[in-house]
Amino acid sequence: MVATKNFAWYTVNEHGSDRIALLVRVGVHDNDALVASDAERFALPKYVARHGWVSYYFDVPHRPVDWDEVTELVTESYRLQAPKRLTRLLAD
Repeated sequence: MVATKNFAWYTVNEHGSDRIALLVRVGVHDNDALVASDAERFALPKYVARHGWVSYYFDVPHRPVDWDEVTELVTESYRLQAPKRLTRLLAD
């Protein structure tokens, strides 16, 4: 949580999905593009997808987690949710 906003959620079996995921916020319509590019790894989460959130699945059986990608997603989500005074403190 940053200020009063969540910028990421770790979920297990959210809404009965039997999946392990990280939910992050991405740019406008980027969540649809991510799902279209890799529906095995990404999904649109219930209730919050319309606000730009996407699920990143950790439990894809034959594919290890790309931690660089996770870092990029979490950093971008933080930038979108945090007040400008805090995002200025991040290195580019």
